[in-house]
Amino acid sequence: MSGALTRTWFMTTSPRNPAKIRQELELLSRFDGKNWQEKDERGQLIYQLHFANLLAESDFFEGSISERYPAFAARDRLRAPKMLGFAYVDEDGFLHITPSGWQLIRGERVNDLFFRQLLKWQFPSWLHGCNSRTRWRYESFLTAGVQPFRETLKVALELDGVTKDEISIFLLPCLSPAAFSQAIPKIRQFRQELDAISGTRPRKELALQTYTDELRQVYAKDIEESRVSTRETPAREGEELQHFLDTKRRNLRDYADAAMRYFRYTGLFTQRGNRLVVSNFTDAQRILEELDLPLRTDYDNPAAFYEYLGDPTIPEFPWEHPTELIKRLARLRGQLEQLSNTLGKPVPTFPAISVNEQCRWAEEQLSTLRLEKLRLDWTPQEIIQFYDEIMRRRVSVPSLFMEWNTWRAFLYLNR
Repeated sequence: MSGALTRTWFMTTSPRNPAKIRQELELLSRFDGKNWQEKDERGQLIYQLHFANLLAESDFFEGSISERYPAFAARDRLRAPKMLGFAYVDEDGFLHITPSGWQLIRGERVNDLFFRQLLKWQFPSWLHGCNSRTRWRYESFLTAGVQPFRETLKVALELDGVTKDEISIFLLPCLSPAAFSQAIPKIRQFRQELDAISGTRPRKELALQTYTDELRQVYAKDIEESRVSTRETPAREGEELQHFLDTKRRNLRDYADAAMRYFRYTGLFTQRGNRLVVSNFTDAQRILEELDLPLRTDYDNPAAFYEYLGDPTIPEFPWEHPTELIKRLARLRGQLEQLSNTLGKPVPTFPAISVNEQCRWAEEQLSTLRLEKLRLDWTPQEIIQFYDEIMRRRVSVPSLFMEWNTWRAFLYLNR
């Protein structure tokens, strides 16, 4: 009995922290241009095993390497780079690091890079729907098409953020822009029902029942045709359906948690309480109103698809248009001159680079000078005294001020 079809979009959960991708990709880049499927005379996957060993020996890897199937870890850690356009394996089995991947390895403008990659990220893709062996699992993707980051952004703006449960119950099953729009009234109704209930246990029971009801609708065809088996943890006889629903619910929560982490990493989202909220409304509105980024339909051509997905200059943000860049550079020049004069330092000489790069350079200079100005106002005595104020709870939010005071203590020590 075959398993259910893939009927939701999802976010990679390995690594759970998107910052880890850079370190793992740096190790992976040693095999750029190698045949990822090449085996030795004993039938062992040469480069996959080598990569798995490098991960195991690294001091940053937090996953696990199976002694029996070590190559699985190598393939598992390649999923995130492939999904986000940092690397791919072509039709002949050769591994390629894309220009976006090399930029990530260099650590250049990482938040902007993730922002661009997630805006392009789509279902279907070369990774999801083009493998002849697994294509049948993704038929829902192939008849629809969605850019999850962009559509989640619309919903978050409309609803003042979304929670992990709201993403996993209502948004992950959305495989078209229309489906995301239809999810908005469902989320509003869910919130009203939760608000009408008091007590943690009844609220959890409502959430669990809502999960079950929605999953039964999403997987209705699979349930009707008895495709409810699970690969990793088989169910007890007679409990297959409930086990299937419970497994799907846990998986969706994992995907939603990962999506919140990766979306925050772009800088366009932040977390407020239990909600993922938009941190910059102006930029978000401009992205939705001014940026035209149609779905790619050549996802079955890896070279063409990753030439697009792996290009770190696509898309161009609305605020990167030449006229806006010139105005922005003029503002940054003025701020840099004013702050340099305040600190009694010579105004930095702008390098002979493009306007866009000059803007980035000026922002880095401003950040350095602003920290320097902050440090001038601090003394060890004042920082230590402020710890006393925190411990005596004479500040509004002790935990927040403890974090802030520790941050500036380290900055002062590093001056």
